[in-house]
Amino acid sequence: MLSKTRYMYGLQCSKRLFLETFKPELADVMTLAQQAIFATGNSVGVLAHQHPRWGKSKLITAGFQDHKRSELDTSEAMKDETIETIFEGGFTSLDTKIRADVLHRKKPNLSEWALFEVKSATRPKPQHDEDLALQYTVLNLLGIKVNSIELMLINPSFTF
Repeated sequence: MLSKTRYMYGLQCSKRLFLETFKPELADVMTLAQQAIFATGNSVGVLAHQHPRWGKSKLITAGFQDHKRSELDTSEAMKDETIETIFEGGFTSLDTKIRADVLHRKKPNLSEWALFEVKSATRPKPQHDEDLALQYTVLNLLGIKVNSIELMLINPSFTF
């Protein structure tokens, strides 16, 4: 089974994909700097959930190791037409697992969605296109109508 993370590793370096898949014990221990980068990304994701545009929302809380649970919870949330936004929705198609940062109903009570990818970067990067293309492909193959795709980035001029 391929995950979005492994797919992105493969785009960076085929050797990394091989090692992450078949020899994960050879990976370096995560440094404090790498841990800080992940923590920043998680904090940005939490801030994105607080955006006022989302309306009634549902956060899929199943852990990344429990992808089946995330898929079931996401399916239930999508059926509930009162839920306008789903965070961290789980989907699988073509033996590829994804978690969509944000799926937002374009119009309440309709089956059209906007896909948002949240990044802790201040400007777009080429890999963001690949990331969103994979997510769109998985959703499209599942029959989920995504009619817009957006990348949410950090505004570097924002101050508290």
